[in-house]
Amino acid sequence: MDLLPYEQEIDKLKREQVVLTTHRLRLTRTSHGSVSVTSIMLENLCSAECKYHSNIAWLIAGVFFLIASVIAGIQVDTMGFYGIALAVFCLLAYILTRGGYMAFRSAGARIETIKTNIGIDRMLSFIDKVEAAQNRRYFINADNSVMEKVSRY
Repeated sequence: MDLLPYEQEIDKLKREQVVLTTHRLRLTRTSHGSVSVTSIMLENLCSAECKYHSNIAWLIAGVFFLIASVIAGIQVDTMGFYGIALAVFCLLAYILTRGGYMAFRSAGARIETIKTNIGIDRMLSFIDKVEAAQNRRYFINADNSVMEKVSRY
């Protein structure tokens, strides 16, 4: 990504290819030979959204099968093995299905990350940085417009 004059990179989500700079937010996706680039200037950013979910039913089922396998394993050896296998499967399903996504919108474009496992703290930190950069841009533009009005007189 080529930076604009006086633009600096603030943060980057490498897996999602989302880059936050002092001027814009940009998503670059490459898939099967095609490239998609969406860029939103911070002044035009309207909203930021973060959703994180985990399916607790997989965790509960895993614990249930683990306890059942211990109880059944005392009486029948093969039942204990199958119970542990089901418990491991459920716990892996819980770990692999949890995650979230972020979405940033302007009046005409949107940037949405694909389901990601970066964690809720990292997503919230990134959104905080976007909002702080947007706030700085707002005040820079406000100062420039005041200076332009003053220089006219």
